[in-house]
Amino acid sequence: DMSLSYGDKFGKLSFVGTYSYNQFKRNIITTLTEDEITGSEVEAVDVKIHGFTGALNYKMNERNKLKFETFFSNFNEELDFLADIKRTSDGTLNFTADTAADKKLRRLHTKNLEFETKGDNWKWTNAINFAQHFDEKDRWRMTQKSSGLIESLEDENQKNTESVFLSDYRLRLSNQSIKAGIRASGLWRDYGRWVYTRIAGHKFWDESTDGSYILDEYRFGVYVTDEIELGNLYLVP
Repeated sequence: DMSLSYGDKFGKLSFVGTYSYNQFKRNIITTLTEDEITGSEVEAVDVKIHGFTGALNYKMNERNKLKFETFFSNFNEELDFLADIKRTSDGTLNFTADTAADKKLRRLHTKNLEFETKGDNWKWTNAINFAQHFDEKDRWRMTQKSSGLIESLEDENQKNTESVFLSDYRLRLSNQSIKAGIRASGLWRDYGRWVYTRIAGHKFWDESTDGSYILDEYRFGVYVTDEIELGNLYLVP
């Protein structure tokens, strides 16, 4: 694992950035000896994660400030699975030999731009946020049972995109705080999942399943609060 950071300041402009890398491997061996079930399961996982965060601040004057923040993450996982299970039921021996290989890729990046202006007893913040999330997963699996050998292939991918606009105004009076603002957001999701199955040795897939869908979601909200101080108590109408 490692992490590198660097930041500096030039007059009214300041910035900082951090890069990180993590990797870990895990091997799990499970032995089953319970009642009528015997066998073993072996799981090997290899994970690599790259990450970056950055922030840029520009202080125009004592009342106005501009800030930009970004984040990026790349997650890669490879998994190998092997199982050999035997079950005895009513004097009959059933066995399962399961072999699987998974590959997962996940990418996430966000960007946020914020402008803040303030006075002696008030502050107004406007921000725009953009985020995208990508997921990809491939799984190949070979399962051998007493009834035969089955091969399956699973392909899954997902893309999420979200945008948010936020405007927040706060006014501080002698014994109360007034907050008002709006929040508007949009979410767009494109999800695809296909599963193919066949008896080992067949040239073409015997069965296929499509679980794909597309989702669009829009939200808009307005809020107003008035916090009144009554000694150690707060009244919020």
